[in-house]
Amino acid sequence: TAWCGLETVGGGRPNGSDVVAVSGAAGAVGSLVGQLCKRRGAAVVGVCGSEAKVDFLQELGFDRALNRHSADLRADLRAAERDLAAASAGIGVAEADLYPALSIPGRLTGDIGAADRIVDDVVAQLGIALSLSLADGGERRANVRAAEARARQAALVYQGVLLDALGEVETALVTIDAIEAQSIELQTAVTASEQAFDQLNALYREGLASFIDILDAQRTLISSRQSQLESRANHAKAIIGLYRALGAQVSPATDPASPT
Repeated sequence: TAWCGLETVGGGRPNGSDVVAVSGAAGAVGSLVGQLCKRRGAAVVGVCGSEAKVDFLQELGFDRALNRHSADLRADLRAAERDLAAASAGIGVAEADLYPALSIPGRLTGDIGAADRIVDDVVAQLGIALSLSLADGGERRANVRAAEARARQAALVYQGVLLDALGEVETALVTIDAIEAQSIELQTAVTASEQAFDQLNALYREGLASFIDILDAQRTLISSRQSQLESRANHAKAIIGLYRALGAQVSPATDPASPT
């Protein structure tokens, strides 16, 4: 069942270059879909409804597990997940409409009196209505195909939103790594500038360096420190960007992008 659902909604079997997002991943069907995709080498992201289920999915080997009720989960991702769940449920509704509907309307009334009048006093009205989908011109099967198409579209939208979110997170992490590497270089430059200034200052006291040399060394040191401060500010902005990409709430007091 899980594999058939993946074939119908997911558009085919995944491979090592795919990222598969599984809604309701902690359920019997969802967890099986995730494990089948993992066996084929795909990266699997599961969406579930509690932190306990997040732990369960991680134990199953899911690459990432998200709690849909978490306040830290992005609103756009939650909305896309709800749309996908609703569209997937629509397939079941349309398929159920394919089967005959049996109803037994009617009324059975009786007035129990003397034994010799029971038969005369009992009035029974029974009706059996059998609704068959044999002559609907294929309308119901067309409804099933339309529901499947809507589910595939919702799956594509959900995948797009999820990949955008993962891309933003990855970009933020790469930016943080780059800034941290730059910070090491800037610290080296600041240390070298401080040493150069101290040496020139000592030489100036001995009359072996000019005041112009001292000013140049001081300007270099100030510039190095300024670059280091800018790097620290950029690092803080990148951290805030990472939190925002993850969907966490950012206080306006700590968000450089918020108006003052």
